[in-house]
Amino acid sequence: AEKFLLKSIECDPENSQPYINLGACYDSQGRHQDNINISIKGISRWPNNELFHLNLGVALTGLNLFNEAFISFETTLLLKPKLIEARLNMASLFSKLGDNYKAIQIYENYYY
Repeated sequence: AEKFLLKSIECDPENSQPYINLGACYDSQGRHQDNINISIKGISRWPNNELFHLNLGVALTGLNLFNEAFISFETTLLLKPKLIEARLNMASLFSKLGDNYKAIQIYENYYY
């Protein structure tokens, strides 16, 4: 998948989607720093694309950089308040930190 995504970026560097998918691909391989690098590159080009901020938060969580991850998820939700993936990741982050009450609040704020 990585090879095809890189080729897609080479063919159409103005399309943000292959960058987003490449970051997710990296993260699925445990390559969190590579995801961070591509996400930051994407944010610099497409600052209002919530998926770059989401990918960045996922990668930062993978590196146990929880405060930074929280900021990324918060930014994601500012850009797209109902993005369930951001809410689930943020709730999971609070759960990892032992704040299950806050995790439940985040879930409930989406559904109610």
